[in-house]
Amino acid sequence: MRSTPEFKKKVEQKQAVQKMTSKTTVIKPIAPTKTRNKLLSFWLYLTLILNALILILALFMSDSITKYLPTAPRGIVYLFSFLSFLNVVFVIYLFRWKLWAFWGFTIVAIMNVIVSLIYGYGTGSLFYLLGPIVLWLIMRPKWELFD
Repeated sequence: MRSTPEFKKKVEQKQAVQKMTSKTTVIKPIAPTKTRNKLLSFWLYLTLILNALILILALFMSDSITKYLPTAPRGIVYLFSFLSFLNVVFVIYLFRWKLWAFWGFTIVAIMNVIVSLIYGYGTGSLFYLLGPIVLWLIMRPKWELFD
């Protein structure tokens, strides 16, 4: 066996080079962070609270609502309650960055408009479309972050 100092030095150098080359660093691409801006958070919280209030009021005050709107059938109150419940679910999933929840929210708004127009609540029922339009305008800068 060779045990000269020069041989040992060369072996140590080779081992050092092998250690350096065997440790490869994998650089993972940085995914964009999913942070909501304050306006989007405010709008989602506002929508959540309002739809939850509509749901609760419609369920517990259905008799008063049908007295106030005598031409409306009793089932319409439950239909609007169900649509408000769907909106609450969709807003919760919007907080979880799910794009399909935006489309569900939009479909519910269109259904609200159609039902309101059928029962003669006038063109004021188009107000229901304001929610998805404002939401889309606020979501647009963060659109690519939604799954």
